[in-house]
Order: sequence, then C-alpha cells, then structure tokens
Amino acid sequence: MMLHVFIVLAILLIFEVPQLIKSRQYKSLVIYSVIYVITFTLAVCIDMGVKLPSSFILLGELFKKIGLTY
Repeated sequence: MMLHVFIVLAILLIFEVPQLIKSRQYKSLVIYSVIYVITFTLAVCIDMGVKLPSSFILLGELFKKIGLTY
C-alpha cells in the first residue's frame, strides 16, 4: 500500500514542481510543498496504523475557537 502512495506522490511532484519553478510561482510552490509534506506525513501515519482523529472534529474545534458555529 505504501508503495502506491509513494508512486502517486512522486508523479505529482515530478509534474507539478517544475512547472511552478519555471513560471516563477514561488508562493504557490511553498503552499504546494506544505500541503505535500502534510499529505505525505498523514499517508505514512495511516500506513503504519496510527489512529488519527477525524479532520471534521478538528475543523469543528477550530471554528468554535474563532467564534464560528455550524
């Protein structure tokens, strides 16, 4: 399973990053890199069997902290 994640993320990296560098979109490259690292970290954790909390619970707590309710 982990091999599939590596392959997909490597393909995304190979096709997206050179285009961002070539077009000098450095802010987009930084954002892309941060999202890429988070995605990779979560994928490795899931593959290793680490139980992760639901992202909706975390978003709900964030919304409550900034004063938004749903």
